Amino acid sequence: MIYHFTVLFSIIILITCQQNEDIVECNNQDLSQYYLDKINPNEQEQFAYKILHGYDRNLTTLAYITASAEFESHLHQNDTSKVSAMEKYYDAYRNCLKTVAIIGRQLKNSIDHPNASLRWLLIRTQAIGDAAQNDTTVKFDMQKLKALIKKIYRDKFSWNNTEIAIDEVQEIMGGLKSPDDLLSLWKATYDAPAPMRHHYSALIALQNQQAKQNRTSATFHKYT
Repeated sequence: MIYHFTVLFSIIILITCQQNEDIVECNNQDLSQYYLDKINPNEQEQFAYKILHGYDRNLTTLAYITASAEFESHLHQNDTSKVSAMEKYYDAYRNCLKTVAIIGRQLKNSIDHPNASLRWLLIRTQAIGDAAQNDTTVKFDMQKLKALIKKIYRDKFSWNNTEIAIDEVQEIMGGLKSPDDLLSLWKATYDAPAPMRHHYSALIALQNQQAKQNRTSATFHKYT
């Protein structure tokens, strides 16, 4: 999974990325006014398009893989090294988004060209970066829901006068021979994480709300 993330970040054109153990870090590219003034407006346009088109092309894939990795991280709650690496990777991913947003803002201020598609890419990049940086309320609510999900996953529940955890169920189930015991364990395992399913629904709703805000913000700026 980490390998696929690394490949995707590597193909975001002209964003300087370096590999540090299993974490990808994206560094801000120096786009000084002096550098931009040295190239003509057409070259500036092509330069901006190469950066932002690469980002736009991979945006959907990056979002999908991030969501998948978020779900996968909950399956390794007892492996602290994996959870720690995953959390660091998410921070690096958010920093990469911010880096691209900063580049978008710099280019937007430097390029005055009536190219609708290029302008849309710049605005979309800026809107996504602003949301990642400024929407602290939604971010806090998401963190709170994730913490609740982790707690439910780690808590033990009672079955057959025994305290077991969710990740122990598969091993126990493999050793059962009585259909009644299997049914009883299945029911207990279904009931125990019921609040987790509720929190997941709330988390998905927040993520959809944030995506809608991004689209609305981008559309608003497009017509202003």
